[in-house]
Amino acid sequence: MASLAGPLHLEKGGCALIGPEVTDIALLCAVGFIANAATTFQDVAVDGLAVDIMQEEERARTSGMMFGGQMIGMSAATALTGAAIAAYGPAAAYLVWALLIGLVTLFVVANLVVISIMLTVRFPARQIDGEVAGMSPRPDGPMPVLN
Repeated sequence: MASLAGPLHLEKGGCALIGPEVTDIALLCAVGFIANAATTFQDVAVDGLAVDIMQEEERARTSGMMFGGQMIGMSAATALTGAAIAAYGPAAAYLVWALLIGLVTLFVVANLVVISIMLTVRFPARQIDGEVAGMSPRPDGPMPVLN
């Protein structure tokens, strides 16, 4: 029986995620808690970013679209996961969502790499007196943070 108090063996954790048993409830709860905690932090970060970059008159509409998109996504994911579990079992449903999450992560990372390359090409670092502009420490303290 897997419990959070005792040692969690890798093979037991892998079995719980691929083919959960009734005795794996503590491990599944821990994984669910970690996933929801990560979602909470991500949601707060995205909301804060939207407030920072949006004009005052655009914030209400943007917030509504973000909330609506989140509800549509959760509803669709719940329906698709339920159908996948009913048709193919929990292991297949977990595997499908793991692959989808992996693809989304790959898409985001690839876009970040492309954007950073484009910015580097478009705005190369300037040389001033042999040092890269903005990269040398200031004699009067740390560099100011730009908002």
